[in-house]
Amino acid sequence: AASGAENFTNGQNLLDNKNNPAVAGSWFAVWSTDGSDGNGYSAKYLDVDDKGNPRAGQKFWVRATASNDTARSGKMSVKFEKMSYQTLGRDITGLKKNTRYLLSFWVKLTSESTYMNYVTIIPKQDKDAVWQDGECESSPLNTYGAGGKAISYVSVTEGNLKIDGKVDGWQKISVAFTTGDYTDVTLALQMIDPKAAATALYVDDLGVEEISASTKLVNATANYSTGGIAQTSAGNGMVKAGELTMFYAVPEAGLEFKAWYDSGKVTQISDSRYHVINLKEDTTLYAQFRVINVELVSYELGGFASVDKSGVFPEGTEVTFTAQVNEGNSFLGWYDASNNQLVSNELVYTATHTADVRLIAKFGGYNKPAREVLGLNGFENYALETELKETWLDSIISYQIYADVSSDNSWTKFTVSNRRVYEGNKALLCSNRWRFTRLELKGLNKNTTYKISFKYHMQEQDDTARMYTYVGPTGITTPSDSGSISSMYFYDETSLAGGRGWDTYELYFNSGELSTLEFGIKFEA
Repeated sequence: AASGAENFTNGQNLLDNKNNPAVAGSWFAVWSTDGSDGNGYSAKYLDVDDKGNPRAGQKFWVRATASNDTARSGKMSVKFEKMSYQTLGRDITGLKKNTRYLLSFWVKLTSESTYMNYVTIIPKQDKDAVWQDGECESSPLNTYGAGGKAISYVSVTEGNLKIDGKVDGWQKISVAFTTGDYTDVTLALQMIDPKAAATALYVDDLGVEEISASTKLVNATANYSTGGIAQTSAGNGMVKAGELTMFYAVPEAGLEFKAWYDSGKVTQISDSRYHVINLKEDTTLYAQFRVINVELVSYELGGFASVDKSGVFPEGTEVTFTAQVNEGNSFLGWYDASNNQLVSNELVYTATHTADVRLIAKFGGYNKPAREVLGLNGFENYALETELKETWLDSIISYQIYADVSSDNSWTKFTVSNRRVYEGNKALLCSNRWRFTRLELKGLNKNTTYKISFKYHMQEQDDTARMYTYVGPTGITTPSDSGSISSMYFYDETSLAGGRGWDTYELYFNSGELSTLEFGIKFEA
């Protein structure tokens, strides 16, 4: 009666946190605190300060009542409220020693983010040992299961408990155990909801059945593709071999079920959403829905790519991929992300698809658009006079810019300025031209030839001026007369004349076996 709650009135308390079996229902709940871990999962049930923040160090209890909100059988079930990370328990007494039992019950979760974390059967005396004055932390109960003291234990971490809120309806949990020298055991279970605040859990039809040592127990597991969910009437627990068991699939709105396949997803078993079999052995079936996954996985530098829709769609959906090529580049085509095979070389590729389509847009030629290396449209989004100092690490920009220290420990200053600009309204002003300014180049393809092109303007007119450039591994000595020129991938000294406006400089290098290199530049006059 207590398991189905049919003999109780709606709203009647079924929780006994003093561990008194005489109280009807005899469920217990482990207290939890809010605020100590900063998560605030159940703050709405706690005392708060004048700013609405939960007061620290509080304890609250799960509410457990008989409820007619929903029931798997009959009209009543047990409703647990204020659930986020709490552990529930129920003593089961009067069992036979050295006897095998099959315990089963049904749960209904009310949030898609909810899942059952573990279910364990432990000796009641072990539970009582950690239960002091009606209080117990959840970790000892979990530890008894994971630590090997449990008579039986199923959990998410072991992969044999797959009950979550994505399934809309009642789900079955079954645990087999042998009592050994015990006649009294405790069922402990934990539901977790990492997103919603204190959702409800319903439990119904809790039962314990004595089974023989020779009774064969089998599992029924339903896996599923994108586009819906699937479950079995056995939940993810165990049933006695030979029982009729249903596999059922529930497609998402607007989508269709395709078929059940074997666990290898090769052989079709049935095209019925409700597939009933005589379960004689462990069986895993895979539910396939009539859907395609559409995704523009990436596009290489050198252009831009887009897709007119992305996500899960019915089979037969028309999809259009569009590519735009930056100047100086070429479009190589659309490639399948799974096997790198060319699908189409059309800039606008439109087709009707009956299978997943996940494409990569590839471009050839120099693939770093002008102004992109320096980021933020050539410093246009920075305020004037912003000083970028000796090391620049911006969360928006994935590179560093820095300068070598001089003998007097002064550093080159980098300032956003509008005194001289090539394009737009701002550029980077380097106040000390006598030392190398260096820039990290990340994400390079190995053994690939690249071109670096940049605009520069040297303010003073000086026919003796020179510019030094290099590309080499990061962290090595900066090139000098006595330094490491031989270690560089590229090194050049060029005469130039200042005071004549903006000039263009280009260099070429091969990345070799490195994907991150350093580019350096120095002016002398």
